Amino acid sequence: MFLRSKNFKIVLVSILIALALGEGFLQFALPSENEYRMWLPNMQFTFEPDSTVIGGIHGASQFSINSEGLRSNEFNPSAKLKILAIGGSTTIDLLLDQNEMWTTLLQHNLRKTEDHTWIGNAGKNGLNSFHHIDQMKVLLQQFPQCNTVLILMGVNDLQLQLVRGKYTAGDSLERYKKIFPVAPRKYFPWYQQSGYWRLAGMLKRKWIPNPPKEMVLDKDGRVLIKHRNFRAACKQKIDSLPQWTTALNGYKKNINTLIDIAAQKQVRLIFATQPVLWKTNNSIAQQQLMWSGGIGDFQKNGGQYYSTKTLNESMQLFNRTLSETAVGRGIQVIDLYSQLPQDESIFYDDCHFTELGARKVAEIFAREISSELKTAKHNK
Repeated sequence: MFLRSKNFKIVLVSILIALALGEGFLQFALPSENEYRMWLPNMQFTFEPDSTVIGGIHGASQFSINSEGLRSNEFNPSAKLKILAIGGSTTIDLLLDQNEMWTTLLQHNLRKTEDHTWIGNAGKNGLNSFHHIDQMKVLLQQFPQCNTVLILMGVNDLQLQLVRGKYTAGDSLERYKKIFPVAPRKYFPWYQQSGYWRLAGMLKRKWIPNPPKEMVLDKDGRVLIKHRNFRAACKQKIDSLPQWTTALNGYKKNINTLIDIAAQKQVRLIFATQPVLWKTNNSIAQQQLMWSGGIGDFQKNGGQYYSTKTLNESMQLFNRTLSETAVGRGIQVIDLYSQLPQDESIFYDDCHFTELGARKVAEIFAREISSELKTAKHNK
């Protein structure tokens, strides 16, 4: 009995020593996580949108992340025009192919005016202006050579108030974890800092071909059927405007903070208003594409939803706040909302772009940014 107990202790101690040595080796061998990455570096995934659910997108779509955690080609420090595109899901363009998202098309279009152009897509679904402030602080420190930031925002700030019932930043730790799945380890629980946890995550991402949870969407986009059904089940949509005063004041404050950060970092800042499919007289076919505009945790349980008329009027309030605040401080605002048709050729749901929609967005951005570039060259 004594020998068995002694042998058991020896085996247990040996296992613990082996685990400790393995942990030490993994901490040394795995890539350092002392920097921030918005997406897992070098991640690859292929979406296959179901054309019966997602209109206006054809064939498979490749989603590729570079070594810096951006959905772009590798950073080009020699480029003269270096732009960080910041925003939510209407910037990252999840279901569009790498060559069809608007940031890639804009980079191509701008090279007609400025040969050496690089655009880093720093979009991520669900991010609002509170997140964009965090992004600006971190990304401009990691990419100090970037000279321009382009921000498309608004719809997630609107939805923030509807979901939470209040317009607040929330917990700073949770915000950083949402933005940066790769970040200094202090942002994660102790067990997620271990080498074994990190190795398991890397192997899972390599061998299990599912979209990472932060993508929200599934491989073929059919999850939208459930969300659309939730909205359709709400027969009496809310047709009166929410009390937006506090949210709009908070939005204005965040806009000013973004402008202050850009000034401090000495980068050019460009805002874009948020275009949407919502309007006063959406057709039945357009209504059937929509799933957003709900109250509380509507993506899980459905519930109450606002009418498209009310959502459109609300979106106009946020866009007006953005334009008046930014223009009042001498910042360029590109009004996508007024320049894009509000129909299903541009959007496959409430606000996300089809292939044609992304092309139109890139054309508008290129036209207005190129005009500014030509004016600046002329004035030199």
